[in-house]
Amino acid sequence: MILPSPDIIRPDANRWRRRSVAALAIMFSMALALFALSLLTGYARPYSLEKRDEPVTGQLTISPTKTEVILEPGQSASREVTLVNRTGEDVDVTFSIVDFEGSLDPADSHVLVEDGDSAWGASNWLEPELDNIVLEHGETLKLDVRIIVPPGAEPGGHYAALLAESKQEGGEGGVQISYRITSLFLITVPGDIDSRATLNDPETPLIASFGPVNIGLVFNNLGNIHQSPSGVVRVTNVLGQEVAQLPVKEWVVLPESSRRTQVEWPGKWHLGPYKVDAQISYGEDGEVLYASRTIWFIPWEVILAGLAASFVILFIIARITRRRRRMKQEIMDELEELRSLKEPGVDEVQADDYEEEHAELTESAGQDAAADEEAGKHPSISGDLVPLNQLLPSTDDINLVDISDPETRHLIRELINNEMDLARMYIIEGKNEEARRELMEARSAAMRIKLFTEVAVIDDLLNYL
Repeated sequence: MILPSPDIIRPDANRWRRRSVAALAIMFSMALALFALSLLTGYARPYSLEKRDEPVTGQLTISPTKTEVILEPGQSASREVTLVNRTGEDVDVTFSIVDFEGSLDPADSHVLVEDGDSAWGASNWLEPELDNIVLEHGETLKLDVRIIVPPGAEPGGHYAALLAESKQEGGEGGVQISYRITSLFLITVPGDIDSRATLNDPETPLIASFGPVNIGLVFNNLGNIHQSPSGVVRVTNVLGQEVAQLPVKEWVVLPESSRRTQVEWPGKWHLGPYKVDAQISYGEDGEVLYASRTIWFIPWEVILAGLAASFVILFIIARITRRRRRMKQEIMDELEELRSLKEPGVDEVQADDYEEEHAELTESAGQDAAADEEAGKHPSISGDLVPLNQLLPSTDDINLVDISDPETRHLIRELINNEMDLARMYIIEGKNEEARRELMEARSAAMRIKLFTEVAVIDDLLNYL
């Protein structure tokens, strides 16, 4: 077999090598061009699916729930959105793009505009790379959403949402939406930005009984760009002292809309007027809005309970006082009965007669029998017989009592203790003068009949006064 000469083969081999190198160079250039094109036009890698061992929570979740991006007219970009199926079943998910805008109801952050008629809409600016997919339980989907800003886009905010929903057949051929979630896209086109805004007075009750108190703040966005206000609420008392400083977290308010947030002022016990001052900053230039309101704390429940308790206490004191006075009268009646049983002749002797006769007896001591005979008319009159109103003036009883008689002394002791109880009632009522009068009267009587234990107790009460 005759082989060709190496000189004949070498030119073809060299030519093949040159062609291979050229092909590789072309392929590398094309790959580099495609990569550069993806960076310039916003194209990204295709969607991906990943199976994980996810717990069953009955939820289909999407993240991020909000994406903010700044693009010039004619520019484009891509952002990744992640969907996770934790429903415990396969879910047929359909993707669509809808507009959304702010709400005039401060309680709602935004409303979806599915007919595309929104002054701030950007639904035709977004392109998801998928229209539909079936996700098994535990699967995580990552897909890109391409954002293309038209060359003539107006400056300001533009808003669209990636809507992911799953529909199931309902009864009688109907369709039931089982899952409906959104990822919001807030697109800012630089240029002539209007940042006008106002802040309503803090929303608080005018009068409250107890804390904690929720303080509502409503931010009104009058401009053409969404704002993210934040700030602080300060609470001061009637003396101007700051009693609370409450941070206000950032919240998003879309153009030509109002949105409410709230902070909680903790603590239960407050009394009187408090001033609530809100200081909210927003915008790139840090503009600041101020608003204030006064709230009164009047604990009606405590006041009414206190009045009711005071009424009950006064009612009880009044009953006890009446009872003590009735007991005093009963003791005086017993004294009267005892005196009439032991000394019938003394009942008719009045205090004035007693003083006159006692003086006469003193002067006539040791004189003639006529004086003795006169003294004999009242053989019981002695130093132990005194008018009751001399012992206890408040009784107004001028009849004589024998303070040497044990039963009489016992009844007088009860009268003294009754006076002391009345004095205690007066002290509770805050009637110190009446209490002092009762105690002084009781002390005088106790000293007269030598009740030194009662005297010591009365002295302690007088010292308290």
